[in-house]
Amino acid sequence: MPDDEGQEIGSYIIGRVLGVGGFSVVKEAFTYQNGQQVQQAVKIVRKHAIPDETSNERLQSHFEHEINVWKCVSNRYILPLLDVVDTPYATWAFTLLFEGGTLFDAFKSYRQGLPPLMTLKYSFQLASALRYLHRDARIVHRDVKLENCVLDKHWDEGGNLRLCDFGLADFLPGDDTPSPRQSYTTPLSIGDKYHNKSVIKPEDMVAGGSLAYAAPEQVRSTVPLLDTGIDVWSYGVVVHALTVGELPFFDPLPVRLQDKILRNEWNKDRFSGRVDPEISEVVLNCLETNPMRRWDIVQVLESTWLSLHKEPDDDV
Repeated sequence: MPDDEGQEIGSYIIGRVLGVGGFSVVKEAFTYQNGQQVQQAVKIVRKHAIPDETSNERLQSHFEHEINVWKCVSNRYILPLLDVVDTPYATWAFTLLFEGGTLFDAFKSYRQGLPPLMTLKYSFQLASALRYLHRDARIVHRDVKLENCVLDKHWDEGGNLRLCDFGLADFLPGDDTPSPRQSYTTPLSIGDKYHNKSVIKPEDMVAGGSLAYAAPEQVRSTVPLLDTGIDVWSYGVVVHALTVGELPFFDPLPVRLQDKILRNEWNKDRFSGRVDPEISEVVLNCLETNPMRRWDIVQVLESTWLSLHKEPDDDV
């Protein structure tokens, strides 16, 4: 088949499978730059992945929209879209391939929370990526989570964060932007490859996001919301996980998990007792159930805690 190992697509040679989903696959891809072989990753969505023509057209439309959003972003804390090749067989989206894993891998390795300076670094980099999306690109990511933060090197080797997976992302409304698209969750993102997750279970999803990271307004909604506040809530969940080694909202039963989120039922006192007040301030204001009182990402970056960290030649 055209996407088998060893096949050529444009200037790329397809390599081994990195992850398989229901409607897409992520594989290695090799190309040459300045006479040197370069290893990359490619997400492949076949043009006829689903027998039902209507569903297949919907899948193709969703992936095209993901690519159109992804093309519009350029930031050092966001995984770049390097190239897109369209053939009658499939659409091929090429990106960088990193061996550093994801924040989810780091989270699993530090069950009591990441070292404080590492937590500060990754929290700052993720907030910087969201500030760029919200303020410059005018995009809501809608699926911020540990698994969608890949690292260019291992966390113990000083790796930096790259936010990935724009499958649920969309442009904020404006005079010249299209209306929000309905979500069609492709069961495999680039981020899934890095932690060997090949299938997203439907019960773990909400309208436009992953349940454990979903804001209360997302849980209540039957359609995907388009508001930067839902990314800030998810950011608060990530920071909580990095600092203490556990998610604020967890239950194996999705219905009970939804109820905990709607009730804002997490141990705030225990969390605040385990972390510095500056960190607690950020998480508590991100996990504010009232979207009108919730911090925006600029307030997050201006917090006392994140102001302690500055990246070299930072321009955020």
